[in-house]
Amino acid sequence: MTEYDAVAFDFDGTLYSFESIKRPFMWRNWYWAKSLRACLRARQAMRSESFRTPEDMLQFQDDFLMRHLNISAEKARERFEKLMIHRLAAALSPKRQRPGLTDFLDRLLAQNKKLVLISDLPINEKLRTIGLWDYPWSAKVAADDIGVLKPKAAIFETALNEAQVTAAKTIYIGDRVDTDAEGALALGMNFIQMATLSRQKLDDFEKSSWPVFQDFYQVSSYLF
Repeated sequence: MTEYDAVAFDFDGTLYSFESIKRPFMWRNWYWAKSLRACLRARQAMRSESFRTPEDMLQFQDDFLMRHLNISAEKARERFEKLMIHRLAAALSPKRQRPGLTDFLDRLLAQNKKLVLISDLPINEKLRTIGLWDYPWSAKVAADDIGVLKPKAAIFETALNEAQVTAAKTIYIGDRVDTDAEGALALGMNFIQMATLSRQKLDDFEKSSWPVFQDFYQVSSYLF
């Protein structure tokens, strides 16, 4: 591993595992299963689009949900915020963090490394409920703030510029190959993938030129 000044993190699926919240989240929101699928499909469709402003991006999402759920634009915006911001945040708590996360963050700070967050979904409410709000993040960039989703370069570049670090001296930790790995590696960042917590499913994660770990104790052992 080359010398680095910062570690950047994806949020969902990285700071916590989806497995840790899937059952309780779906149980509490079973009635909204169709809407949840539509929200996820909308975000995926938005990755290949270019938007002039964040509002243009959200209007694209509104239109997608209007067509697929047969609801008004106002209801579309309200439903996305309800499910993908507020209810997702409500499913989190400090105990949902991936094992070893706060120890890893503390160790990075002790070595004067910068902490960065880059997410395709709004960050702040989830950051509070998962218990990480008080950490000194050098940058927190969400797609909804700038109108760009991963793997497009702009979302990574915005965060790096805000944190005043270079791609070459930043390690990016994420769980997805198509968004996290593709975007980070294209800019020259080192990449670490966070995998499933299930040993039976671990082989499903792509292992090529980057390391794959299940928790932050493993990441800490690798970096330190």
